[in-house]
Amino acid sequence: MSITGGQFGFTLTGPANAVIVVEACTNLSHPVWLPVSTNTLSGSGTSAFSDPTGYPMRYYRFRSP
Repeated sequence: MSITGGQFGFTLTGPANAVIVVEACTNLSHPVWLPVSTNTLSGSGTSAFSDPTGYPMRYYRFRSP
């Protein structure tokens, strides 16, 4: 995980060419998960994800569609 240039980011890792949906919410007590990115992992099984840091608190999860 990192914060660079106003962007929060991390690297997704998994099976080559897998599709991963990153979802986010701002309240874990009453979560409303919204998709923020759909990433296809590369042939080596990685993909970079980044999101603006304009939220005071944001939680992420990922799933396969």
